[in-house]
Amino acid sequence: LNNDIEPLRTPDNKWSISNELYPEPYFPKYCQGAGFALSWNFIRCSSKSSSLSSSTGSNSGSKNNHLNEHHHSNHIANIRFMPFEDVAVGLLAKRCNIQPTTIKNENLMNMYRFGRSEEVWRTNNNQGKM
Repeated sequence: LNNDIEPLRTPDNKWSISNELYPEPYFPKYCQGAGFALSWNFIRCSSKSSSLSSSTGSNSGSKNNHLNEHHHSNHIANIRFMPFEDVAVGLLAKRCNIQPTTIKNENLMNMYRFGRSEEVWRTNNNQGKM
């Protein structure tokens, strides 16, 4: 989880971003890595798909009603260009008022399909596709 990361501004750096493209002094809080999980609240808020919003129902008194309001904003279509996908997801999360977090208990994550020793070895050593 990255928080208060300053954008790199040196043009010769692979991860550099111009002031014109991203003028803020810090990136929003975002998750970084080979993969991360997204909540249905995030998907509903950032997407305009009517099939996703219909699952939230039309309960105007619901505690999740703010998700429906954010949903209608279609944040994915209206967000500015960001070349770094992890930061782009952080920008969407910020618009949806969702705080990126890190997992509290790593035992809740299953990195392997079957847990066989060969599969664990290949995954940990980037050998072959799983």
